[in-house]
Amino acid sequence: MSDDSDNGSKVKLIVILLVVLAIAGLVVAGALTSKSSTPAPVAQAPAPTPAPAQPAQVTSVQTSDAIQPILSNKLPFAISAKHSADLEVQGAALVRGKVEMPKGESGNIDRLANTDNQSWVIMPMQANHKRSLLGQSVATAQRVLIPTLAVDGAGFIEPVGFAYEDATKRIVQLEPDFGLRGISQTPELFAARDDQQLWLIYRVPSGSYITQMVMGKQVVSVWSPPLQVK
Repeated sequence: MSDDSDNGSKVKLIVILLVVLAIAGLVVAGALTSKSSTPAPVAQAPAPTPAPAQPAQVTSVQTSDAIQPILSNKLPFAISAKHSADLEVQGAALVRGKVEMPKGESGNIDRLANTDNQSWVIMPMQANHKRSLLGQSVATAQRVLIPTLAVDGAGFIEPVGFAYEDATKRIVQLEPDFGLRGISQTPELFAARDDQQLWLIYRVPSGSYITQMVMGKQVVSVWSPPLQVK
């Protein structure tokens, strides 16, 4: 009987030990399952770097491709007073007025009259320049606009006249007191023609610097470094 009792106790201990081990195994398995089901942290993508602000677009920034200014009081060609009754001159210098004459005829007025502390700037305008500014795509309301020069210390300066030449005629208009009311006052240029030339005439303070040509809110040309007028 004693042996049977001892054997029974041993069996009970083994059973209890197995149960304890089974419970411990379940606890460990549950912990591992809990860890594996926890989602791993997702790496955050870096915030995008904002793109740098883009500079305002301009029609032209290369003076070699756009407008080569003439810093002189010399007219592109000489004119004759006999073709106009309202020209005011000082010797061979034009003070104000308008004249239209045949291209093949010679003249004796070949410069603009100088004024104190003012210098003349003549801007050649090619056909494609005017077409881009005043073509059919430009609204009629904008045809009264005129290219102005941005001058340090003097603001925006409008042209006071123009010179024009084609295969048959020459025109010069100079109105220092009133200037031009719009580029539509000048003869129309056509890209298909190679005989037309137009010059806008400006009078600016001597010693100043020209930085831009502007038409309305549109920048037509930029000079960098600024153009000094002596």
